Amino acid sequence: MHEANALAITKNIRGVPRLVAVSLDPPAIIMTMHGTVNLVALCRMMPNEYVLLRIMHSVSGTLAAFHKLGLSHNDIKADNITICGGLNASNTTATLVDLGLLTRHGEYPFGMLPRRDGKSFYAPELMRAEMPTSEATDMYSFGYLSRCLMPLMRESRPMISKLVHRALGDPSKRPTFHQVRKIIRKAAD
Repeated sequence: MHEANALAITKNIRGVPRLVAVSLDPPAIIMTMHGTVNLVALCRMMPNEYVLLRIMHSVSGTLAAFHKLGLSHNDIKADNITICGGLNASNTTATLVDLGLLTRHGEYPFGMLPRRDGKSFYAPELMRAEMPTSEATDMYSFGYLSRCLMPLMRESRPMISKLVHRALGDPSKRPTFHQVRKIIRKAAD
């Protein structure tokens, strides 16, 4: 029921599914559906970079709202971003799903012991249990996601490359999601 609680906490944040119902026996949640394609599938369709920038801007706005509440998503990856509107940049919307690892800042979603089975999109300092969840740990994951999208970008690649470099670097120097939104907006101009 952790995800049901997470959906309830984030109910006023744009870009998150809405909790519709909860069943205790059997344990299940029903939430709204936002698109039938995730970002992985969309990338296979070779969208133009403005669609990708719109998605990045939308997701960074959702994450900025999370962090304003002191929450970390902890599972930012292309599989967990659903897309509505497809290849049309003017009406593409993104929804961040799978809130099962959502924590408050300062927690360790994987426990206090270092993990060796970490995925490459998790912040290394989080996987080594050297630093608890924070905006910086989610920013690392967003930077990794952005790096994966870069081959599909041409005009905005230099600006996004700088963003990726900062997001994957020293945790104390990573940008905030509010700063990232400005960078992405500028890249789209």
